[in-house]
Amino acid sequence: MKRTLIGIGFVGDGPYKTRIDGSMTNAYIAWRDMIHRCYNPKLREKYNTYNDCMVDDRWHNFQNFAKWFSSSKFSERGYHLDKDLLVRGNKTYGPDNCCLLPPALNYLIRINRPNKQPLGKNPLIGATIHQSSGRWRSTISKNGEKVYLGLFDKEIDAHLRYVEEKEQFVREQAEFWRDNIENRAYEALMRWRVTDD
Repeated sequence: MKRTLIGIGFVGDGPYKTRIDGSMTNAYIAWRDMIHRCYNPKLREKYNTYNDCMVDDRWHNFQNFAKWFSSSKFSERGYHLDKDLLVRGNKTYGPDNCCLLPPALNYLIRINRPNKQPLGKNPLIGATIHQSSGRWRSTISKNGEKVYLGLFDKEIDAHLRYVEEKEQFVREQAEFWRDNIENRAYEALMRWRVTDD
């Protein structure tokens, strides 16, 4: 019961092991990484997206987390532990908010914020200045490849074209993965929208 992981997590008393035949279990790796993301000062400094994140008190106990994790038929597939698909903007890892997602889907629903343009203005997502024409270019990444969506006179038009394409692609990928993700993850992906949060 001693809190040996970052002063927060403890293995607890129960059937779930941290190691089997000398190798860390998938449940333990997911639990350890979750605790580190939320409470390791070096990681919080390096990845500021986790600054406000925390772990539900129930999951401080590895036994509780491992029971939840092992109940998923996807627990041994190398899926990522996701905290904010089911509850948009969620900052707490816990049994009510989390699901396991294939890495490809987890990366797909991340919104990469654009760099500031020369004038110091933050452009809308999916819109960047096309240097030679001075117009707004819209592109999207699909399966690791950049797809050109067009040039536009207005930033908002480039952004809206990106939003349309991104949301459609997320729905297509939800259909592709439907038999290999939880129903609640599928439903959340079908409702998923590009937002500014």
